[in-house]
Amino acid sequence: MEALEYINLAVGTDSNRLGLCKPYRDTNSLYGCDGHRLHYIDGLPTQTPSYVDGSDDYIYPHVRGTIPKEGSRSSYSVIMPVKRTMKELDAFLKLYRAFACKHAECFFERGSLRIVLQGHNFTANLQIPATMEHQEPFKVLLHLPYLVDALRPALKNPSQVQFEFYGTNFPLKLITVMGAITLQAIICPIKA
Repeated sequence: MEALEYINLAVGTDSNRLGLCKPYRDTNSLYGCDGHRLHYIDGLPTQTPSYVDGSDDYIYPHVRGTIPKEGSRSSYSVIMPVKRTMKELDAFLKLYRAFACKHAECFFERGSLRIVLQGHNFTANLQIPATMEHQEPFKVLLHLPYLVDALRPALKNPSQVQFEFYGTNFPLKLITVMGAITLQAIICPIKA
């Protein structure tokens, strides 16, 4: 998955927020944001800030402020069994959409990331092996398609994903290192 393809997964589609409907290139970063999630890549060669297509019709919001600051957090490293996990996540995504689930409960526990979907008459669980580096287990409610989009690069190219949790009602941060490129995503939680 190319960097721009990853960024485009988070680009907005809301015609009332046209400034978020295309990727933006800051001085050393590339962003895609829809207001609920942010995909970004830092450490790019210095360039004048502008939209990737060269337009300057809108003012891009200050998305840097949504990125959690370093400090108190729980951190998890998750190594994905690529083919199995991608198939299971796609199947889970179909269930999520078919039963119009409002959110997915994601439990980060010792030894696994467990995703739970609950509908009117069903409960489904998906367990992915994980290694917890430190801190206590945590739970976060997320819009499942956002999590799957953020994980796609790691599922296509076996790599390690680090999840950072900053506390209840704070965004979840995902960091995927793929060779020389570090892909990062911020996903806002859903309040129950």
